[in-house]
Amino acid sequence: MRSFPALVLLPAALFACGGLAEAMDDAPGARHFGVGEQIPVTLTLHTSNGEPRGRQTPIYSKYRPTVSFAGGPEVVCSVAIPRDVRSIAPGQTADATLGCQEAISVGPDSAGFVVIEGNKQVGVGEVRLPPAP
Repeated sequence: MRSFPALVLLPAALFACGGLAEAMDDAPGARHFGVGEQIPVTLTLHTSNGEPRGRQTPIYSKYRPTVSFAGGPEVVCSVAIPRDVRSIAPGQTADATLGCQEAISVGPDSAGFVVIEGNKQVGVGEVRLPPAP
């Protein structure tokens, strides 16, 4: 009978039990956001300029793109834009919040994300994590 080293079996067991995501949450400085919890971000929309990426029109609160977090999952999130800003136009950068349909964890080394609409990248952003103590 062939034996497998514990280093191979432990990650497989954690993944099978859902513990791998919890183990990643324990990374130094990682911040967990629950389903629908408002995530503070800085968001930049790309202009299309005839390219296969970007947008031609602004976005407003309740815009629901797919967001691909660095080193993490793709998840549908709802964008909330401050009332004094009202919209984010292509080529513009603004603060906003995301409320995602799934829980996510973001670490200081993986705070970036990509905004996807259909199969094209329409923007990028960064989660505004609080400073480390």
